[in-house]
Amino acid sequence: MKKTILGISLMVLSDMLAAQTASVATVPPVVQQCVQSDARSIAALKWQQLSDNWWRASYLVDKQPFTKVCGYNNQEVSIALPVRETFIEPEVISNLIAKYGPEIYDITKVKGSDGQDLFVVRVLRQGQIRIEQTARL
Repeated sequence: MKKTILGISLMVLSDMLAAQTASVATVPPVVQQCVQSDARSIAALKWQQLSDNWWRASYLVDKQPFTKVCGYNNQEVSIALPVRETFIEPEVISNLIAKYGPEIYDITKVKGSDGQDLFVVRVLRQGQIRIEQTARL
């Protein structure tokens, strides 16, 4: 089982660079069911096609980001994003999620030259990772 999850995760990460953003209308209904099965209220839903059979869904539930990789035959893998490279206070994470939405890939806390905490945020959009840097929120 671990090998299967690791294999799917590696496939997803390697395919993200070639991913294309898709509207809900172009996502096959059988794939959409993996997100719709979540009974909670979903906001800011975005889909990216990773391959012929796999799609990535990023969305917010109660202002918290969720990411699932969904495939045909009711296959799904939940991915814990954003990755936190260091300890980050919960209120800072909430503020960054409010600013960048479910597309946050990872957050790293670093010290600025003046000793102030800075946060390096990498955002995954349309298969491309963009680096943002923001001062203490």
